[in-house]
Amino acid sequence: MSIPLVATNNVHFLKPEEHLHHRAVNAIRTGSLLTTVAPPEITTGEAWFKPAAEMQRLFPDHPQLLRATLEIAERCNLQLELGKLIFPEFPCRRTNRLSPICGSSVLRRAQTLPPIASRSACTPDARTRSHRQTEPGAVFPARLGHRRRSQSPGIPAVARGSAASSMVTYCLGISCVCPLRWGLYFERFLNVQRGDCRH
Repeated sequence: MSIPLVATNNVHFLKPEEHLHHRAVNAIRTGSLLTTVAPPEITTGEAWFKPAAEMQRLFPDHPQLLRATLEIAERCNLQLELGKLIFPEFPCRRTNRLSPICGSSVLRRAQTLPPIASRSACTPDARTRSHRQTEPGAVFPARLGHRRRSQSPGIPAVARGSAASSMVTYCLGISCVCPLRWGLYFERFLNVQRGDCRH
């Protein structure tokens, strides 16, 4: 295949002294003790981000491998603008707008709600407030599409994050848990004054 060899190092942490952190995280992940967690759940203490000088010490007889690695690194040009939320673009057609989808779904879901909650959820004012707050983004239509694509081949899918207990998520069928029936706090995701990332 004419693919040149390169010199790399398995990297799991930045500094050698962070190997203990690596062990602790994986002990928590696997439900093990810090004294018993072992490979393959953890790697060795050499899996840190080594500088060029350290790599040259490890490969003294293969400078061509180091040059090939440097060539690959020089091709990478990743620039991240810090302090700004970056999301993939999701073009939303008019037929996929949240208002008509949620408006028809809330009537169907209202049949399973308690009487008082059902009446409040179906009022035009309640629907309008929810739509006005969420309409600018395509978060819900995107998640609804993911949900439908996963359901068709039988892949289990659940809602998670702060939107999991929202009324909009329930009405769209993304979540099966009714926030009104169980008294869940569900306004945080829909709050237009919320500044942090919605997940």
